[in-house]
Amino acid sequence: MHRLIKLPSGLVLNLSLVTHAVPAADTLEVYFSGGDRAVLTREDAAAFRSQSGLGGPFSTKLKIAIFWLVMIAALLLVYMATRTRG
Repeated sequence: MHRLIKLPSGLVLNLSLVTHAVPAADTLEVYFSGGDRAVLTREDAAAFRSQSGLGGPFSTKLKIAIFWLVMIAALLLVYMATRTRG
């Protein structure tokens, strides 16, 4: 299934062909499955991040923080369960 997004510059990208995106200063380098590459400017890069669901570095840090909070809570629950049995 094709998922197309339209950027402010008028460029239309097919997200099903995007393999990865690399931030570089003000721009974002988007790599496609065929080996092609597109360099997106500031506003296109921001629109691509918001519409593609990739987010920015803050969302990655937030996901990592949530992961570790869940892990600590799970370990605490296991500890409390074993503590009450013994």
